[in-house]
This record gives sequence, structure tokens and C-alpha cells, in this order.
Amino acid sequence: MEVHIVVNILLDYLGTLGAWSSARTLCRQIHNIVTKKSLRRDVCSARTFIAQHKCMACLKYVEKPRWIVVKCLPVTMRRYLVTCHHWRCQTASLFSMIDELAAANIFVLKNPFQKSLAIDIPRSDGSMTPGSCVTHGLMNIRGEYCVMTHWTDFGNTYMKNVPWPHYLEKSPRFIFKDLFKQ
Repeated sequence: MEVHIVVNILLDYLGTLGAWSSARTLCRQIHNIVTKKSLRRDVCSARTFIAQHKCMACLKYVEKPRWIVVKCLPVTMRRYLVTCHHWRCQTASLFSMIDELAAANIFVLKNPFQKSLAIDIPRSDGSMTPGSCVTHGLMNIRGEYCVMTHWTDFGNTYMKNVPWPHYLEKSPRFIFKDLFKQ
């Protein structure tokens, strides 16, 4: 049997994200077949914590949906994608998430740059304010990578983007950077 027929049967009928990623690594021929499959990139994430049982990609009801959390945003702006367990829906959601982050100039780090969300935020008067930060991503502002920080003072929440070199000297390492539209 031809390899493209086997790959199509595997992905269309047993299509999990694991099967998709395994097929991409088997050999160059199968990788090319899988890569040529069209993917949607228009699945919009939502700012909700209410349990949803509808796949955002195929709009089918799902008994146990998979929740994809966009952790590269501040907690107050966190977004979610709900998908079924088919590889097409999960990859559409992941690539759509990458496009949403790219539109906001947010880049995903390979590893969180620190374990804790707590961070000292430099203020314009030279003092430091304790606050929280996003550890999974950096925002690119005018060609400079910045850590997204926020703190609360007397019930008000403030946000500040602090340049990356203020916290670490080494260059940030990103994933998905080749997928971002620059």
C-alpha cells in the first residue's frame, strides 16, 4: 500500500496529536505528507473559565475537552482554547494561538526564565516594588524584549514592561519563533 494512503488513514481516523507528531518524525517522505495538510489558523481563544464542552475548531460537542491555556499573557488577560482530541483541531488551536501571540508581539520562551511569578519591579524613582510577572513569554517592544510585570497598590493594578537585560544578561531562547510573522 502507498505510504500517503496509510498516513491519511492514520491521521483521518485515528488522528490524535500524538499520531500527528509521530508521523512528522518517521521519515522525510511522511513528514512532507503531513506538512502539506492544510491547517486552520483562525481559531480564536476566549477569556473564560466557565467549563465549555464545544470544540472551538470543529464546533462539535466534546465530553472531555482539552483545554489549552495561553500562559504567555498576564493572569488578568489569560486566554483559553477548548478543543476535541483530534489532531486537526488541536494543531489548528495551537497554530492560531501562536498567530494571536505574534499579533501582540509576544514570544514564547523555551523554558520559564524563573520558577516563581514573584519579581521585583524597578520604578522610575529608583525604588523596587514587589509584584508578579509572566515567566513563559516576552513582549517585543521596538526591537527590545521585555518582561511583562504587574503589581497592585491600594486596589489598583499597574502593568509595566521591564527590559529583559534588567533581569538576565543571557539572550532569551524562544520556541515557535520561525512560525511567527515578523
